Amino acid sequence: MRTRRILLINVAMLILMLCITEAVLRIISPDTCLTTRTYPDTEIALNHQEPTFSSYFRHHDSLGWVCTTGDHFGFANRITKQPAKFYHINHQGFRNPFDFDSVDTSTNLRRILLIGDSFIFSLFLNEDQSIRQLIQDSLGSAYLCINLGIPGFGFGQSSLSMYQYVHQLKPDLVIHLYIDEDIRRVLESRQILLEEFSKPSFSVKHGKLVERRDGKSWVVKGLESSYILNRFYKRYLEKEQIQIAERFITINCEMLTANKGKYLLFRCPTLTDKQQNTNIFGHTIGSLIDANGHQYVDLYDQMKHSHKSFDGFFLQGDGHPSSKGARLIASNITKAIKFHYAEVNNE
Repeated sequence: MRTRRILLINVAMLILMLCITEAVLRIISPDTCLTTRTYPDTEIALNHQEPTFSSYFRHHDSLGWVCTTGDHFGFANRITKQPAKFYHINHQGFRNPFDFDSVDTSTNLRRILLIGDSFIFSLFLNEDQSIRQLIQDSLGSAYLCINLGIPGFGFGQSSLSMYQYVHQLKPDLVIHLYIDEDIRRVLESRQILLEEFSKPSFSVKHGKLVERRDGKSWVVKGLESSYILNRFYKRYLEKEQIQIAERFITINCEMLTANKGKYLLFRCPTLTDKQQNTNIFGHTIGSLIDANGHQYVDLYDQMKHSHKSFDGFFLQGDGHPSSKGARLIASNITKAIKFHYAEVNNE
């Protein structure tokens, strides 16, 4: 009886300590970003952060959001103090100086699709500094580079943008530029900076992608809302994230193979890789792509070789590529494109 009483007291003390720790964490870190929302419900952001760029985007049924159309789309980042840049956004909501309806696929023009997030979009860079334009200038008029990159996109949304337009634009090559954060975004039903826009969130069941629906259990709600348990929950979700990304990669490879195209996946390092390469998904992803007959490239070595400290590759006070970083990315992608077409011509 005494042993049982001591056990109950210890359990009660443990629960009390956890509650006190939870309360302290909420007081000292009220803006901590908890795990991303994984179900498409209507809950508000757990960190109550105000959207930063929402007025520059519009809802898209399949992709979640695209840019607001116009010749003078532009915004400044008041968080990192980046000045406003203006981009031409076509009627489909992507950064291109032409509409997709004007692309003639009956010609011998070699079409290259660029997909990804704000890195391939070239956020805060003028048009002549953008990755798309740099690649286009290097390749010449026999090629047409088409940019499907959208700020805030995750790995899934980037892939979905390809599915949306691959049959209309009929690309020979799809260049997918991603950062590690894009893989973590595959679970999100909303994106912190674009809170109003819901987007597709997936899971893998029986080897197939299935879209998540409403119906979050009380266990998941508790894990997502606790500052303590959330740390362990995020670790658990990493396994699911890579499974979803792998499934998207397999579909991407199969789709491009069926359409006689090539899928080139480029990983771009970020400022977190300044000290060492944090590519925790690369080996698994690279092996999967190679096995499907396509290509994977980690740009970390090229960037580190160019400058050990990554100095100048990112905008000051911001994590996005600078004009120097964009040139390095564009140069490596261009080399891969030219190598691919050289191989095709020799066949």
